[in-house]
Amino acid sequence: MEEYTVNWAVEGWQHHLERPAAWLRSGRLVAFPTETVYGLGGSAFDAAAVERIFAAKGRPSDNPLIVHVSSLEMLEQVVQREALTAEVREAMAQFWPGPLTLLLAPSARIAVNVYQRQPLVGVRMPNHPVALELIRQAGVPVAAPSANLSGRPSPTHAADVALDLAPALDALVDGGPCAVGIESTVLRLDATGATVYRPGAISVAALERTLGLDIRVDPLLSTGPTHGDARDASAPLAPGMKYRHYAPDAPVFVWSGPADKMVQAMAATMQSVHHHRVALIGPRALVLRAESTIAPVWTNALDGNDWDTYAPALAQALYASLREADRHRVDAIYVVGVPAGQEWSLALTNRLMKASEGRIFDIPER
Repeated sequence: MEEYTVNWAVEGWQHHLERPAAWLRSGRLVAFPTETVYGLGGSAFDAAAVERIFAAKGRPSDNPLIVHVSSLEMLEQVVQREALTAEVREAMAQFWPGPLTLLLAPSARIAVNVYQRQPLVGVRMPNHPVALELIRQAGVPVAAPSANLSGRPSPTHAADVALDLAPALDALVDGGPCAVGIESTVLRLDATGATVYRPGAISVAALERTLGLDIRVDPLLSTGPTHGDARDASAPLAPGMKYRHYAPDAPVFVWSGPADKMVQAMAATMQSVHHHRVALIGPRALVLRAESTIAPVWTNALDGNDWDTYAPALAQALYASLREADRHRVDAIYVVGVPAGQEWSLALTNRLMKASEGRIFDIPER
């Protein structure tokens, strides 16, 4: 594996991408940063490269990939022209480049194992200068799931990619930490209406405000740890719907509610389940309050005085924190979640539900 560190504030950084771009074009695998998480990329035109992605991750063969493009001209090679309706073009105008994946009818050029013969393929334009330049230089759309072993927390730092996948990679482009920290929202816009199949960095409320549409959340969206929905017997339409995801080695427990009651619940759980070494991820004020009660061996105290500021901080830090907690060999990881009704709650609860295998506790005010 060759590593490339790219600082896009330095003039001439684009030249660092010439070789990994050529490798993508020739069917080899390159991991690269996006604003959401690091991706494991291969040419979406090359079925053999796509098969290598599945093998490298240990990814179930029916779990589709998302195709990344660098321009609207490249998009026309990926999807059927009639799929680009006025509603789809408006969504792209408002949210691209950005963490929005659109489910569209694939063109005949895309390798069928990208979308596992589903009727639609997920496509997005990442909002990251390194990703955009790498794809532009490669000259091919890039199929890229998260660059981690299947089921593990997604990587938001290049070092996490190397830890999971170094032997399988031809190149790793280090563009620094990911700014958003959780995966893109997956949206379908067609004659059936507007439906979110994976909640993500763009909330349903933001989509509704911006597009002026009523957005449904797929009623069969699996928020559980493994299967838990009627699509288990068939391939999921979008990634993140069916399988266990985002999970560290240590068990995860999640609480939301009044701070004092959360600390009490953590202490009670620690005692009843005999957790001797606990990691704690939460708002700074709560972490400081909890330290004398549960004495965690590692903490990540995040900024945020309310849910509107804490939630994006948790999203950005979540996966890296889960990985760091494992490095401290803890018995359990305690996380302060975001209660229902908040802007980020659907996406964060979806990730935490899968990571915790359903151990999420919403403590009422009274």
